[in-house]
Amino acid sequence: MVTTHYSELKTFAYGHEGMENASVEFDPVSLKPTYRLLMGVPGSSNAFNISRRLGLAEDIIEQAGMLLDQEHVHMENVLQELDSERRRYESGSKEIEELRRESEYLRNQLAYEKREFERRKMNYYVKLVNRRMIFTVAAVANPSLF
Repeated sequence: MVTTHYSELKTFAYGHEGMENASVEFDPVSLKPTYRLLMGVPGSSNAFNISRRLGLAEDIIEQAGMLLDQEHVHMENVLQELDSERRRYESGSKEIEELRRESEYLRNQLAYEKREFERRKMNYYVKLVNRRMIFTVAAVANPSLF
């Protein structure tokens, strides 16, 4: 197991069997780790964002940024975009699950209401038939009433 910010090692892990990238999820808003392990996902560096939050002078941060090679910068940008995409996916996935649960609840509720409607309809027909039978019996028993 190795932990690193070197993009070359992150890339190396993708190209070699038996090796896998992983990272600890980092909340980009609070700039704190969530301690959720993300297997198969290399992490990106949040050093510049954290340094800004801690009040490090912007000119020092900019000078440090100029020391990074373009491949590393590109890799960090890709990793941050992938992380944002993963967060959107997870958010959408949670929303889909909530909608699925809600639709299942509504489907069950509708099935219950349909059964209740059918039961009431059957009771109505039974009462209607009973009334007709009573009316018919009364008419046969005493035709002068009708």
